[in-house]
Amino acid sequence: MTSSGIAGSSTNINELQNLQMKRSGNGGPPPKPNSAEMVSQLAEKLNLTDEQKTKLSSILENNMKEMESQMQNQSANTIDRDSMKSIMEANMNKLNSQIKSILTDEQSTTFQVMINSQKNRSFNEPVPVQNSDREFDYYV
Repeated sequence: MTSSGIAGSSTNINELQNLQMKRSGNGGPPPKPNSAEMVSQLAEKLNLTDEQKTKLSSILENNMKEMESQMQNQSANTIDRDSMKSIMEANMNKLNSQIKSILTDEQSTTFQVMINSQKNRSFNEPVPVQNSDREFDYYV
């Protein structure tokens, strides 16, 4: 698969988490991200080996536990939006580095294209939402 094919279908951890947040729909806390879904989607996009899938799953599980712990610690303290944004960006950078560490050079390049595509996307840009009776439903 070429990198140009990937750029049009950017899927990385940020996008998956954003999609999970949009699925909650009620303005409350988003459902816990599903690491198996993330592994599956990244495995498809990056053509991961079984060993890489296992390592990725472990990385994602550890990251989710760490993020939950940080969020619980932060909820006890008052934290401003900019500080929270900095913490989340640091977590994403760490996660992306850990993911890259298990990838081949070609996979890492493709993953970086996915990350860059996500960073260039406007937060308010519509995201296709999967619907049970159609492949994709309206954009949200």
